[in-house]
Amino acid sequence: MNDLGTILLAASLALLIFSAAQTLYGILKKERKAIELGRLALMTNPLLIGLSFLVLLTLLVRSDYSNYYVVMHSSEHLPLFYKMTSIWSGSSGSLLFWNLILNVFTFIVLWQTRKSIEDRIPMMNLILAVLSGFFSYLAVFYADAQPFREFVPEAAAGRGLNPLLQHWAMIIHPPILYIGYVSISIPFAIAMSALVSGNLSDDWMKFIRKWTLFSWFFLGTGILLGSKWAYEELGWGGYWAWDPVENASLMPWLLTSAFVHSVVIQERRGMLKFWNMLLIILAFHFSLLGTWITRSGVLEGPHSFSKSTIGTPFIIYIIVGILISILSVRIFKTQKNLPYAK
Repeated sequence: MNDLGTILLAASLALLIFSAAQTLYGILKKERKAIELGRLALMTNPLLIGLSFLVLLTLLVRSDYSNYYVVMHSSEHLPLFYKMTSIWSGSSGSLLFWNLILNVFTFIVLWQTRKSIEDRIPMMNLILAVLSGFFSYLAVFYADAQPFREFVPEAAAGRGLNPLLQHWAMIIHPPILYIGYVSISIPFAIAMSALVSGNLSDDWMKFIRKWTLFSWFFLGTGILLGSKWAYEELGWGGYWAWDPVENASLMPWLLTSAFVHSVVIQERRGMLKFWNMLLIILAFHFSLLGTWITRSGVLEGPHSFSKSTIGTPFIIYIIVGILISILSVRIFKTQKNLPYAK
């Protein structure tokens, strides 16, 4: 089972590289068939990630102690629902869950735009392939992100789930919060595709607003559930006593709140184009920053994981991403044929 999960993740990475390469080739050479092939490959990837997620879930339910993640985060004495929810209690399992949600949303948006031939769509496909490819890359090459590491020799028992996480809110709080976090990737990819392609017409605003509202709702709900858990389990009171890790989730929520309001002004008056582009770029990268904080070891607390090897590539990815995004905004802002309203 461990070998099967590893093979599925490696196949996912290879498929995403193929998808990105085909899409980029199609964009540069204006080859519609290459773009379509890249899109189909990207739509196939959720199947591979979904199967790898089911493999890990099966290992947890069976209490298979040949798997490192199972040994560290589960035990045979846990109730079934805690065994299943422990899949997002550790770093590698939660990253796999993040990748699964991203691929599901990618499939949905690709299906929604399947009949569109706009020049923005191929660029959106390329951005989503690169985003998903990063998480598959971590799962393949970094031990701390590998959910299918073997525990040799096989352990006799597991450590079990952290007692602080054995709370009803922790069963639904992480998935809801992750849905909010990950779904920000979709409006970001749409906005950046419009920016890079040079097609900044306002017809994309309604589509991006729906996705942003979706992210905003789930982020807000996840934050409220997290506050309930912290109040009952930790007795902190207030807003988590300003715990830095949990408060990291507040930043993208505030930014998406601002974006949802200002995007209405752009729809009605054609204003705030530059501001809206900046807001969605910051919201997406703050969602990544919140994920990095919990895994880098830079802050310690009941919500963060111990320091791992993925902290460095993760922060490099965030810095490079935000620099490229802001540079793209800066370049296209100066183009006379792409006017930005004040």
